[in-house]
Amino acid sequence: LDNIYTSDGGDFDGDGVDDNTYGIQTDLSVDVYQTRVVKKENGADSLGVNGARGDEKIMDASAPQGYRYVSSPSEADRLNRPLGFAVKAETRFKELTINNIDLVHPVGGAQTAVFGAVLQNVNIRANLTATPIP
Repeated sequence: LDNIYTSDGGDFDGDGVDDNTYGIQTDLSVDVYQTRVVKKENGADSLGVNGARGDEKIMDASAPQGYRYVSSPSEADRLNRPLGFAVKAETRFKELTINNIDLVHPVGGAQTAVFGAVLQNVNIRANLTATPIP
């Protein structure tokens, strides 16, 4: 990607130059929380911990693998649910200009694939959640 730059898509303050006060804006948030993890099938998991389908994973330092499965967790068990996390990201820009996109090969050199690309009013959102697995 050659000669990449952002702008606001016009000269809004009348100075003869395209404005670029907005640029690229990104919001990122991360949340770590206790989460309910349920066993999907009967028998031992990949670490050899036995449980039935539907049992809930509870962290327990006294258990050989550091956790156990419980069919009906008590209030105390619920306080020992494993930690999960969520990430939310959002990136926005008004205008992004790319003068050209080249495909480069170590032997054959560069070959231009696209001459000029302008992306306008883009809003990209991504959500990721993860829970522990054995």
